[in-house]
Amino acid sequence: MCINTALYRRMPRTLTCISHYLNTDFFVFCSKMANFESKSKKKGTFPGSNMEQTLVILKPSTIRRFLVGDVLTRFQHKGLIISGIKMMQLDETILREHYAHLVDRPFFPDLVESMTATPVIVVCLKGKDAVAVVRAMTGSTNSRNAAPGTIRGDFGMSGQENIVHASDSPENAAVEIKRFFHPDEIFDYLPCALRLLYAPDEL
Repeated sequence: MCINTALYRRMPRTLTCISHYLNTDFFVFCSKMANFESKSKKKGTFPGSNMEQTLVILKPSTIRRFLVGDVLTRFQHKGLIISGIKMMQLDETILREHYAHLVDRPFFPDLVESMTATPVIVVCLKGKDAVAVVRAMTGSTNSRNAAPGTIRGDFGMSGQENIVHASDSPENAAVEIKRFFHPDEIFDYLPCALRLLYAPDEL
């Protein structure tokens, strides 16, 4: 009885705090989003509909060095949305297609050996200007030249064993995502934290 009474006495203060938070933050945001969604429906667009998708491959050097968590965490902390992710074993056939522009280069056999050494993890990331954002995060192709703070700059020392592959344009991203994912492996959803990542007029 005493415990129930104590809880009862605390309830008004707790509810007042919650009400204050909702009135000054959540309700204001919801009102803005509702207004934005209403306008978007008239235009035929919806929150998140103008986000890009891009492909990232976590290479065998990442797998073997136990860096998967570090790399994925950077993308998620940035605010990029994981729309698809899986582990797969690459073979020479798909690598010849993916690296068609490098097939005639003398180092291509070494590239195939490197990319087939272990399974890789392929990831479809989504976000505003996702292609450019991810490219900036990965850094220069040669890890030795990549700026500190980038993924390659912090984790790599090689031009070949350079941690990740990232699509270099929205057009190539669309082709690469289709190459590595079936349509039913890509999920179109928006996280509840979206309001903390973008202003309503950015979506």
